[in-house]
Amino acid sequence: MKKITLQALKTRINLSDRLILIFCVFSLFTPFLATSSFNNNLSVYTDIESTPDYLDDDNGPDTDGDGVPDVVDIDDDNDGILDTVECNYLDFETITPSDFGFPNNASDLSVADFDISSKFNLPEGSVLISVTNAMTLSSGVFSIQSDNPVQFNFSGTVPVRVQAIQSRGLLLGSSDGIIALDNAPYQLLSNLRKGLTEENNGNVFSVNAFTTANNSENFLWESISSASSLEFFTTNPSSLNSITLRIAPIICPDTDEDGIPNHLDIDADNDGIPDNVEGQPTEGYIPPSGEDSDGDGLDDAYEGTGDEGITPEDTDEDTTPDYID
Repeated sequence: MKKITLQALKTRINLSDRLILIFCVFSLFTPFLATSSFNNNLSVYTDIESTPDYLDDDNGPDTDGDGVPDVVDIDDDNDGILDTVECNYLDFETITPSDFGFPNNASDLSVADFDISSKFNLPEGSVLISVTNAMTLSSGVFSIQSDNPVQFNFSGTVPVRVQAIQSRGLLLGSSDGIIALDNAPYQLLSNLRKGLTEENNGNVFSVNAFTTANNSENFLWESISSASSLEFFTTNPSSLNSITLRIAPIICPDTDEDGIPNHLDIDADNDGIPDNVEGQPTEGYIPPSGEDSDGDGLDDAYEGTGDEGITPEDTDEDTTPDYID
């Protein structure tokens, strides 16, 4: 972390102008600072009447107190810089039965807190997976049956995104789906052909073949943010219902080593200048509006053409943005 001297600040902007900006921005963040004590163990502040499950008050912390839980908030600290910019989203990798040492063509397979961190070149303890009631086919893939759902739980020091895939071959009158046991929100990425219907009921996400059978496509659900507990289920009578689990760790650095990762820290380099100010050019600075019309956690002032957020400034062009320099 570079120490910013008064002279350096003067060469970049007029100091009095910067102080005014800092005062305004810290004023906007005062409620957050007063209630959080710089931790992310806050209860969610939402209007629970007529809200979807992912906004309910049992869905984890709401660090910036904007009424959007962190699990679906695309800007957890409300600094205008997207979490996807402040964190590093690793690529999805398929988790196979062989990763756990499970045999082929077996059932009643379970394991607790299996460390799979090395699959992502991460330190031990980063990504742990627990498996309950798993089955495998002779081809070496996971499977489920109508009376045998399979559950996966994710823990460790690094959160993960999840892709859950159900195989083709859904028979007429049947359903394939997942249950987000942690209430994490998911989106279906598959294009359904005529006769198949998508249904989202609380934390249950499914595809129904009530008017036609499906023999041509897999069904892929992806968590919108991190996820910690998931169950695959089917009502399909077939005994060859294969499933695929893919996960992608989310690495969020803590630049100033204050115990608060950058995506939850309104001053990521601890230089006293809020990221919202330091992330923007002095000329043309845009303050937060305090409005979030689409409820995604990003202030309307930084939506751009759609969830753009602030593109962090790098004044000295050293490839390190000012807000962490």
